Amino acid sequence: MAKEVFSNYIRTYVDWKVIICAIALTVIGLLSVFSATHDSAMAGHFTHQMVAACIGIILMFMMMFSSERILDWIAYPAYGFAILCLIAVLLIGRSAYGARAWINILGFSYQPSEFAKLATILALSKFLTHSPRDLRRISDLAIAAGIVFIPVILVLLQPDAGTTTVFFVILFGMMLWTGADLFLLLVIASVPIICIAAFIGTIPAIVVTICAVGGVFAFRRRFLTTIIAASICIVAAFSTNIVYQHIKPHQQRRIDVFLHPSKDPLGAGYNELQAQMAVGSGGLIGKGFLQGTQTQLRYIPKQWTDFIYCVPTEEFGFIGGATVVILFTVLLWRGVWIASQSRQQFASNAAIGIVTMILFHATVNMGMDMGLVPVMGIPLPFLSYGGTFLMVDLLCVGILLNVFRTRFVWR
Repeated sequence: MAKEVFSNYIRTYVDWKVIICAIALTVIGLLSVFSATHDSAMAGHFTHQMVAACIGIILMFMMMFSSERILDWIAYPAYGFAILCLIAVLLIGRSAYGARAWINILGFSYQPSEFAKLATILALSKFLTHSPRDLRRISDLAIAAGIVFIPVILVLLQPDAGTTTVFFVILFGMMLWTGADLFLLLVIASVPIICIAAFIGTIPAIVVTICAVGGVFAFRRRFLTTIIAASICIVAAFSTNIVYQHIKPHQQRRIDVFLHPSKDPLGAGYNELQAQMAVGSGGLIGKGFLQGTQTQLRYIPKQWTDFIYCVPTEEFGFIGGATVVILFTVLLWRGVWIASQSRQQFASNAAIGIVTMILFHATVNMGMDMGLVPVMGIPLPFLSYGGTFLMVDLLCVGILLNVFRTRFVWR
């Protein structure tokens, strides 16, 4: 009888699909970091990543079995602590890769911006849950945007433009989930798409702008509101090149390399071309563990971070790369299902914020390695080297498991 009760509890309150996907991705990440660093001066990275994985898994299970109220209690304090850490990193932080983004604590490097993303999700979830909120009201929308913009400004000062995009995507995803005005979301989503089209060429920019303006008029809002929204789309199309002339040279190079990487194969386009070569050279089954030429001969600089996806695709081929994609797909699908099943609005909002963050990270990182999106410095969840990043990823999984376990609780 006791065995049957325990078995029923496990089936009802433990989402093994999420646990298996998270641990499998972590193991693949550890193998990839080992492969990318074992025969180099960075061999110690694997040990650090292993320690972070062990701590992260402990945090994952601790969060899973914690009270459903704990996240609600700590949401605002965690957000405040994250803001203080982001301020501290600007004052006493350590610089690396052109950004002051790390603080050394007891011999370990801590990256506050990673924790700030999770803290922002929790704070935004609490704001959208407690007392009636309507994101169609300007006041509520402004406060929600302010919760996101404070860490965004601090991260931009590091500077880390890639991470700031994650905050905006989190805001967009949570606004969509909580019933924000679809007209507003259309305008917000149209602007970056129009800008990207403008970088590609005049004809794509015109086509995308016409589609966006057509969508705006299809909503049939008040005349003045519609005209303002359409004007924003048109201005975005015409101002893209002006903005391009005023951004920093290295940012211009990233855009140019994304559009035409072969123009500078030994310079700005080197990493992207080598990454594409590594992904494509693995074939169906790959070259074997520790046998990838791009990885072992160090053709891709710092492959254990932003270009980690090249390792499983080169060494285990299409099967390895597809396995990573399938694991992410199952994890994200379960995350959306958990969010939809929870009877607690706060938990549901937090779950969808986490899913949005992981989805954006995974899509952009793998897209960078395949030349589908610009190089933005966005790491791959569970795989890329970074102790803080990995621990936050596993803590996020713990939150999803907690929401699954308490999904029947009304509050």
